Amino acid sequence: MSDYKKNVMAAIAKYEKKHSVKTDYQKRHNQAPEKQVVHEIMIWAKGHGFDLSIIDSRAVYSPETRKYTSRTTSEVMPDIIGNMEHLAVYIEAKAPGKRSRTSDAQKMFLERKILCGCFACVADSVDTLRELWEQFLVLNPNEAKVFLLSKIP
Repeated sequence: MSDYKKNVMAAIAKYEKKHSVKTDYQKRHNQAPEKQVVHEIMIWAKGHGFDLSIIDSRAVYSPETRKYTSRTTSEVMPDIIGNMEHLAVYIEAKAPGKRSRTSDAQKMFLERKILCGCFACVADSVDTLRELWEQFLVLNPNEAKVFLLSKIP
């Protein structure tokens, strides 16, 4: 076989390998600590009369198009939204640790909700959420706003 023919066959094989639809994807090896925090918060909140929903705003990988497609929710939306009787509740769950941080847009969103009289916070554990909630309940509305604004990282 000539060198030219070998080069053409190698180029075709490389092209097919690059453009074939992959069916076997590697699973993520790292755990999702933020999902664990969300799960624990949902269990605690259900036992305390909250009506909460988990909001998923991450992009999803499509094997057919080989791209990440964004969802319809905005990335500034907190992870958990709901209510407690007449009070709107917004909770941004963060994994404990230094690497997890709240974006400026998320901070602004939570601040706007607090100023409207809602309970909005960033929690890295159920204990943090419980402490914020208990303190929120004993304060008058203006003090509660100042308190919650001071607790946004």
